[in-house]
Amino acid sequence: MGRPALTRLMRDTGETALLGVLDGEADKAIYVDVVESDNPVRYTVPCGDRRELYCSAVGKCFLAFFDDAAIARYLERHTLIPHTRRTLTRPDELRAELRRVRRSGVAISDEERVEGASAVASAVLSAEGRPLAALVIGAPSARFRAHRARYSALVKAAAAELSSMLGMGRGPAPSPKASVHREVG
Repeated sequence: MGRPALTRLMRDTGETALLGVLDGEADKAIYVDVVESDNPVRYTVPCGDRRELYCSAVGKCFLAFFDDAAIARYLERHTLIPHTRRTLTRPDELRAELRRVRRSGVAISDEERVEGASAVASAVLSAEGRPLAALVIGAPSARFRAHRARYSALVKAAAAELSSMLGMGRGPAPSPKASVHREVG
């Protein structure tokens, strides 16, 4: 069901589109499908690649749905290692970012994991409001920054459409207090 959405996102943006799911046992997100851009300068990542939750757009999509206690447990288990100079390494910064993700319905990683690469993601929700997957647009940072608002709107709309197909009928991102949170670990 996600492949047509990925193909459309790639076609509409010219950028790589990815589908990620939560690997709760590893406390990571894993890319399970990728439609690569045909642009000679592009973001690439192999299917099966894993990303930390705190410094990737795909991971922050899932982490934003954790309740406060689950976020605290996640932070106890993981050191926020700086992969780049832009990685969020302070728990208070990460918590503020997760609040922004909840409000906006999109998660952004602007060179937080890989220098020169940026991404925006939005959660695909079950009928119960739980994140099942996340759609992602990954791009070289210069192009991403030039089109950030457009990419954000496109990925959010595509995720809402998939959520609706799954019975969510998604409007704005659900309140973290109102939705059922899945804890990792």
